[in-house]
Order: sequence, then structure tokens, then C-alpha cells
Amino acid sequence: MIKIPLKFILILSLIPIFFIASIDSDLGWHLRYGGYFLENGKFLKENILTYFLSGYYWPNSYSLYQAITTILYKIGNLQLLTLSYLLVMLFSFYLLNLTYPKTTKTNYLLFLLGAIASWQVFRLGPRAQIYSFLFFVLTNFYLSKMIEKENKKYFLILPLLFLVWVNFHGGFVVGFALFLYYIIKSITDKKWGTATSISLVFLASLFATLINPYSIKIYAEIIRHITTPLRLLIAEWTPPPFHIKLAILISSICSILVLLLSKARNKIPNSIFLLVFMFSAIEAKRNVPF
Repeated sequence: MIKIPLKFILILSLIPIFFIASIDSDLGWHLRYGGYFLENGKFLKENILTYFLSGYYWPNSYSLYQAITTILYKIGNLQLLTLSYLLVMLFSFYLLNLTYPKTTKTNYLLFLLGAIASWQVFRLGPRAQIYSFLFFVLTNFYLSKMIEKENKKYFLILPLLFLVWVNFHGGFVVGFALFLYYIIKSITDKKWGTATSISLVFLASLFATLINPYSIKIYAEIIRHITTPLRLLIAEWTPPPFHIKLAILISSICSILVLLLSKARNKIPNSIFLLVFMFSAIEAKRNVPF
């Protein structure tokens, strides 16, 4: 009798959940911008496509995402975009298991709960934010490996990852929180060399994010986006429903209390990490997956 690995079965079970066609209302203009790049060899920085807000200059983080999405669409239409979404989510779960190989069932449960809580975002199908989710999981994977054993290849991989991330989606700033977490974790573990290494990689990754069509202006746009009250007119920037907020609040507080009452060495950085992401998830739907 052939024994099928549990991880393979769990990955297969995710296929019907994430095999979703796009219903994202933003897809059309992303394809227009991506098409402009493919036709002209340069990114479109000013709005020349619509009558309203003609000439509007918007430093956004979608440049590479738009180009790749347009290429995929030209090759295989919506079907290939749907497949790409599925593969991104399956690979994210696979990476989660690589990061924490001893807790496969727990990983699966948390992945499903995260998907349910974030369904108002994930149900839209292929969109830029799912790549932020993938890059977040990737960043966590590489940083956890740096904690286990210092390897020079990570000094190059992570800055390159952030170079790609900044040109896919503005969620790259969430990745910086992971750096801060692992730096604090290394300091509390008295691994000064590891803390220094991660700090250097963090600085390199920070500088790598300046390599985009808008350079440092990308940060000004992120600050403007976060602080403007008009962000609440955008679906993904609105707070999650009350029952989701309540579930996040209760689960996070319980987890923090368990950590603080435990004898775990890293209970302080873990608690801070949970607290920060709890508030960000309550603030906006787009942050719930993280």
C-alpha cells in the first residue's frame, strides 16, 4: 500500500479553496499600466489613460507586478492568472512548513484560520497583495535560517527579495517588522553576532527598496496612504468585520498571556510581535493575513 505524505495531502486540500478567478476591480487598470510598459519600455508615472485625474502623478509599488501580470494575461488570459494565484498560495503554505517542519498540522490549521479571517481579501483572487503574503513568508523563512546558522547567501537573498517586493506591493514595509523581531530575539538570546548580521541585512534590504521607479518617494506615498482619512473609502483599508476583530483580539491576548506566563526564552519579543500585528490587523483588512 502506498503511503501518501501528510504534507502532500494537506497541500492538495488547499487547491479547491484557492482556485479562484479574479473579481478584483483593480485588475483592469493594472493591465493597462502593464501594457504601457510592454509597449513603450518604460513605466507609466502620470495618468494618461483616463479623463478624470489626468496627469496625476502617483508613486506606487506595482510596477513589476503590473508588467508580470500583463505578460501572464497575454499568455493565458484569466485562466493563467487564476493558476498563478493558486500556486502562490500553495507555495506559501509549503514555505511555512519548511520554516516549521515539526508542526505541520498546526501550520495547516493556522493557514486555514488566516485564510478565513482574510477571506474578504483572498476571495478577490489574483492581486498584488497575495505576493506580499508570499514575500512575508519567504522573509520569515530566510530570517529563521539566519537565526539557526549564519550563512552568507542570506546577505544577498534578502536584499534581492526586497528589491522585488518593493516593485510588487507596498506591503514590503511589513517585512521590516520581521527584521526587528529577529534582531530583538537575537539580542535576548545574547547572540550578538547574529543580531549584527541581521541588522546589516536589514540596512541592505532597506536601501534595496529605493531601487524602484520613484525612489524614496515611495515612502512618502505610503505615509500619505496610511494617514489620509480617504483610505477608508478603499475596501481593503477598512477595518475587518466585528466578529473577525473580536476573534483576533481574543486569540492574540490569550496567546500573549500564555507566552508571558510561560518559561519561554523569547516571550518578550514574541509578545511584542503579536501585539503589533494584532493592532495592524484590527486596523485594516489588508493586514489580517500577516
